[in-house]
Amino acid sequence: MKLDDLTETEQQALAGLIRLVVRLDGQFSPEEAIALAGIAPSLGGARFWNLLNRDAGLVDLESAKLLVDHVKRPDVRRWMFGVLEQVAKSDGIVKREQQLLTWLAERWELPRPPET
Repeated sequence: MKLDDLTETEQQALAGLIRLVVRLDGQFSPEEAIALAGIAPSLGGARFWNLLNRDAGLVDLESAKLLVDHVKRPDVRRWMFGVLEQVAKSDGIVKREQQLLTWLAERWELPRPPET
């Protein structure tokens, strides 16, 4: 899947959730940078980076709730969750990231991620 396959709202949700995952452990680690660099080309390259840098206001779970409910398509939900999980796992999932992933899996009616 690429950014072109997503609606504007889905793109905003993806970018916001990625930013949130990166911030939940308190730092943007080198491992997270490598993970993002690894997925960026398949998502749209420069468009992906522009999206992450645009509208940087989504930084907490409350803000995320405003967007995640607008992601309705099950295939997009599963795909987005996989991207988020990949970024979170890149430097080890911390408790706050696990809480976000668990909440999101429940909200989107996906299989719950295993506790780490």
